[in-house]
Amino acid sequence: MERDRVYRVIIRKRVLIYLLLALGAGIAGIILLPFKAVKMGVAALILVPFILIIVERPVLAFYLMIFTLFSSVYLIIPIPLIKLLVLVTAAAMAVMIFRRWIPFIHDRFFLLLLFIFILVVFQSLITVRDTASYFYRLDNLVKNIIILLIATQFVRNRREFRRFLLVIIMGFVVMNYLPLLRPATGESSGVSGAILVEQAVFRYGGYIREPNFLGFNQFFLMPLLLFLASIRRTGRMARVALTMLFLGSIAVIIITFSRGAFLTLLFMLLLLLIIERRNKLILYSGLAVIAAGAFIAPVVYWDRISSIFRLSSYITEDYAIMSRVITMKVAVILGMKNPLFGVGLENFLYHAARYTSFGYVVHNSLLQVFSEMGFPGLLIIISIIIYNFRLISRLARDRTDKERARLGRFLLLQQMSVLFCSMTLPVAYDYLFWSALFMPSIAAYAYKARDKAASRV
Repeated sequence: MERDRVYRVIIRKRVLIYLLLALGAGIAGIILLPFKAVKMGVAALILVPFILIIVERPVLAFYLMIFTLFSSVYLIIPIPLIKLLVLVTAAAMAVMIFRRWIPFIHDRFFLLLLFIFILVVFQSLITVRDTASYFYRLDNLVKNIIILLIATQFVRNRREFRRFLLVIIMGFVVMNYLPLLRPATGESSGVSGAILVEQAVFRYGGYIREPNFLGFNQFFLMPLLLFLASIRRTGRMARVALTMLFLGSIAVIIITFSRGAFLTLLFMLLLLLIIERRNKLILYSGLAVIAAGAFIAPVVYWDRISSIFRLSSYITEDYAIMSRVITMKVAVILGMKNPLFGVGLENFLYHAARYTSFGYVVHNSLLQVFSEMGFPGLLIIISIIIYNFRLISRLARDRTDKERARLGRFLLLQQMSVLFCSMTLPVAYDYLFWSALFMPSIAAYAYKARDKAASRV
């Protein structure tokens, strides 16, 4: 038994060394070598240690894929990183199947709803006029869902679920803070091109170069930080680190100057105080966060936020607000005129040109789905949301398992915050939005009732 334990420790150290060498070689080659052909050669060499890694620990390939998606580093690396990782994860899956690993389904009903939604997406092809946009969005949507289905195969119990959350959090740490230390240049600038001309300040958009979407990301992250910080097995230093990351997310929201993110932050903090009203630590911490945020936010930030409260008189002067209101009206018109099939996936702009000169996609995810896929698409999304709340309710009502109940409450906070913020952004087909929709079914399986006894041992 002792020999087996020592052997496992040796294997883990060897895998870690392989991973560090691979990442070090890749980063050094990308930064230092000038020629694209040479860079591609270095990238190909990374596959050598990865082959050894996936033979010993195939799960690392899938964790790396999740980390890459949530960190957004693939946007600044001049190699097709996602395609490279797809090859690696495919090889890892082949290795696991060869070892007689059997894929499984977390939630059959959720998968059924997901399958129906994909059918509705294909059905919308009937009314599509801009086929190039349709197939571009379809390709991204299907790939994101497949990646999530495969990567979540490694979440079968609560220990694996917590590990899954840690990988996601590490990805978010890179997404939020690496652009501050190493801003990209050119089109992938770490500072978004969005500028508030009247205040002469730049809006922070990270590598994704979209401040509003970067703010949206924080509402997926923050409830996960609170959950991990609140469970008993988390050490004191880890709690401090998670708390600092939570405050860091609030700082990121401030420097994005996103009004939608500001409203969502208020909504999330109020909801947190309601959900955790019996927890005095959460109550006082929430009030302290609100006070700290109000204190550290620059004056120019409040100048921008105050425009929300001048909506009735300011709407004709504020281009962003006016364009969003009008495109929402257009989305309703298009959905009502095409109730069965919509105007087709990613075809809103093609048809909206007849009603408005604003060349923006509707900044409301539910209206985005309604206009492009009609009532069938909207009803399926709403069905998924309602089903998720049922799963969350079962978790939160469990009085015999505090960790399970706490997870349910923080997932409720996450779902409500993500949905609230999605009412101001076109994120209905984005991987983060679907990651949030996946989360309750994954958590319900990982924290299933028969796992309680094992958790107490």
